[in-house]
Amino acid sequence: MSRWRIALGSALIVVLGAGVVILRELTETRHTPTAPDSRTIVELEATTNLERMAPSMHDVVHAATTTCRIEIGAHPIGSSPLTQHGDRYRTVLAPALDETERTRFEGCLEDWRIDHVKVDVVTMRTWTPDR
Repeated sequence: MSRWRIALGSALIVVLGAGVVILRELTETRHTPTAPDSRTIVELEATTNLERMAPSMHDVVHAATTTCRIEIGAHPIGSSPLTQHGDRYRTVLAPALDETERTRFEGCLEDWRIDHVKVDVVTMRTWTPDR
């Protein structure tokens, strides 16, 4: 084999290796640390095209939020993990979700379906106590 083929092959391997490293850096998920006593307050809205539901809408929304918060490793705060205010629901998670976890939580709720119920995130805000 000639030297130029060996050099060309070596250069190709280096370029491909560098490309893999660059792609990994661009697509790798990075978590940002959040304060242990911080909170993410999530307000949700649920809709259905059914006239009557069994189980209740509250139970279905509770199942959706529980599934999605377990997926990202968040913990609910308060005596009730999900509270209802009219047609909206609220859950408080601790510690606060970083940007990656917020995206995953919202995406999980958007993808989650049971009994023709759609759960949408209305607002998601972070609360951190003053130090």
